[in-house]
Amino acid sequence: MRDVLEREPVDTLLARMRDDADTDVAAWPWDEALTAVRLADALAAFTTGLRPNCLDRAVGRTLLLRRLGWNATLVLGAPLNGGTAPCHAWTEVAGTAVLESESNLYASLLRA
Repeated sequence: MRDVLEREPVDTLLARMRDDADTDVAAWPWDEALTAVRLADALAAFTTGLRPNCLDRAVGRTLLLRRLGWNATLVLGAPLNGGTAPCHAWTEVAGTAVLESESNLYASLLRA
């Protein structure tokens, strides 16, 4: 993901993600889509030998779910109540965070 951001400005990447959301695809069943997301998460860690950060995971999850026919949203947030945690990124479908337990600790700053 960092390589992509170095080659492409963030606004261009976000515009491409919005374009991907317009694909007209019949959605996979939700349980199968979640299985695909979990598999993609595991493969990303296995093939790189690194643990992807939250932005890497959120962008990958959002793009994959959109390709599987789900209206997924990339969300970037900052800690609530002036917390000291770093900013966070996650994926939402229908307003619910996908495979995330920490998103309720953050205020949404950007949705794409």
